Amino acid sequence: MVEMAGDPTVRRGHEIGHQVSDRLKSSSLAVEHVVVHIEPAPAAEDGFSKTMGSHLYS
Repeated sequence: MVEMAGDPTVRRGHEIGHQVSDRLKSSSLAVEHVVVHIEPAPAAEDGFSKTMGSHLYS
């Protein structure tokens, strides 16, 4: 799951999903298939989700 600010467009969410998928597939991990779920993140002042500890994309 990828958390994003709620403001970006659907197009931007789609682009970020592809970036996440591409990075995982090109990593040293043995990854062939990736499903990315974009979810609106809870409000966070510092750009990081306090619930997941993952980077907040915008």
